[in-house]
Amino acid sequence: MNIIRKIKLEQLGYYKFTDSEKELVNFLIDNIQNLTISNNMFLKNDRVIFYHDSLHIKIPYTIWYKLQIEYKFNYNEINNVLKFFIYQYYESYFNINKIYFCSPFLLDY
Repeated sequence: MNIIRKIKLEQLGYYKFTDSEKELVNFLIDNIQNLTISNNMFLKNDRVIFYHDSLHIKIPYTIWYKLQIEYKFNYNEINNVLKFFIYQYYESYFNINKIYFCSPFLLDY
């Protein structure tokens, strides 16, 4: 069962997260919730969490890497879970149905 389905079932009380799933959800919430928006950039503590341009969402490679390596998500799973969480918190900002895909980008901090 994919993580998005598990999240929805957990919210309804039909599923209980494992420790690693809970860690993943908390990681995503911590990085996506309560962001400041400036010029299509979504920031937390002056750090770019993601930005979008036309039909793409750009995610810092550090977040992408964690999902890919630590949680063993493939490209489609990363896209789906990121779009799901972004839509949960920023539905009114843009139409997630018009966002075709997410991709990583490198940042210098």
